[in-house]
Amino acid sequence: MEKNSANMSVPAAALMTAVQQKISETVSPDNLRADSLFGRGKGLAYMRILGLDYGSRTVGVAVSDPLGFTAQGVETIFRREENKLRKTLARIEELAEKYQIETIVLGYPKNMDDSIGARAKKTEEFRDMLARRTGLPVVLWDERLTTMEANEILMESGVPRENRKSVIDKVAAILILRSYLDFVQERQQNAGREDYAAD
Repeated sequence: MEKNSANMSVPAAALMTAVQQKISETVSPDNLRADSLFGRGKGLAYMRILGLDYGSRTVGVAVSDPLGFTAQGVETIFRREENKLRKTLARIEELAEKYQIETIVLGYPKNMDDSIGARAKKTEEFRDMLARRTGLPVVLWDERLTTMEANEILMESGVPRENRKSVIDKVAAILILRSYLDFVQERQQNAGREDYAAD
């Protein structure tokens, strides 16, 4: 039977708030400029994006705000067996509908030498399943060192070691989604500068 961590205890919820704040401290003011999202009508207005950290027994879930400024942790989906994915896919489909998702960003665990290992191949298979199930575009996004970064954030936020396992995938999903949003915002800024220069 699969479960999720959406209904956390009050102390755990408070810890996640602290973690979210720690992640938010790294937001650059430049990334919050309106023209980074709305330059020349090319922005991400009112488009939510779902970020996923796919593991052997878990899927961490994060979602952007409608304007694409921030990434918020939603839950961690657990499953008993690695290849039993029917309920996991069904839950992701529910979340996609609930948050009116237009794009899914899936962490892609390539090896440090940029090669594709067994974990990355399983992720590619999961991407294909997600695309078929939801009908949404699924973007593979480099997640190397994300779990290490997530663990460091949890440590700095004072989350006890015994509690990290239940939230680390959700934090990793936040980081994956944040990385993607930063990339899109930077691309929009560059496109806006080129358009204005051309004028």
